[in-house]
Amino acid sequence: MGKIILKIQHPDHPYAEIKTLEKDFVLIGRSFDSDICCPYRHVNGTHAKLQFDGKEWLLSDAGSTNGVFIGKKRVDGMAPVSSGEQFSIGKTKITFFRPDHPVSDTLPLKHPLFTWNILVVAIGWALTLSFPFAATLKKYLKTFNDDSFLKLLSDETALIIIPLSWSFVWAAASKLIIKRANFNFHLLFAGSFCILMTLVSSPLALFLKYNVNNDLICRFGSESFLAIFGFALLYFSLRFSTHMRPAKLSLTSFSVVIFVIAITNLATYTDNDFKNTPTLNSCVLHPGLRIRNAKSLDSFMTGNEELFK
Repeated sequence: MGKIILKIQHPDHPYAEIKTLEKDFVLIGRSFDSDICCPYRHVNGTHAKLQFDGKEWLLSDAGSTNGVFIGKKRVDGMAPVSSGEQFSIGKTKITFFRPDHPVSDTLPLKHPLFTWNILVVAIGWALTLSFPFAATLKKYLKTFNDDSFLKLLSDETALIIIPLSWSFVWAAASKLIIKRANFNFHLLFAGSFCILMTLVSSPLALFLKYNVNNDLICRFGSESFLAIFGFALLYFSLRFSTHMRPAKLSLTSFSVVIFVIAITNLATYTDNDFKNTPTLNSCVLHPGLRIRNAKSLDSFMTGNEELFK
């Protein structure tokens, strides 16, 4: 009687299944009496057969609709299968092993202080703790008043709650779904997003506004930047919290980002005669002196009266 080990990777499972069989004849298919059950509509009830002839294992197609493939070559008749070789049943990948198949060399166990996790923890917390400083610096440069940097920092300290809240929520979801919190990974992504949003997004928007003579680029330039990093943030948060495959992760993240951008634009859109009026927003101009849009000339002059004094 032959003994084999099959490593089975189903299309909707994140982890492979290892199954050991001690018999000379193995049935693979969608029927529940198969030795290897692949419960997918693209698999026949009895799809393929593995049989031992005393010397080697042979793989054959049992008259299936979609065929059996070793690599990219379709099996016609009986084909010998070597230990370590992979074949496909529909979208299910099965790797065949004999009990005496050699294993790779054992990796040395590294000390925890030198692992990647320590670096993730250090960078994640550094970005998170520096977020209030970045927000204060931005506010300090934009605000024309006598407040000291420390005074402004005291007002912005609470911003640290933003990346921490995001990380706690996703860590809780990770613990429920995949049984691992991955809190520090989420903190790394959230802290990176907050820093980039604070230090890069606004200057980029101002640069486009004052240096690019194109309304479309000015409107969507900085939003595209935020969309890219928002997509990355959501993608990696889902990646470390769920069993979703990369294609679904990308589609879900892209859809959510596009939806948020669309809702934000609809909520902030105002149809008026002065919607193309440039907004003054420099590093030395107080926010109270920005030009205000209005629906009529009279209301425009009234709303911006302080600029014309």
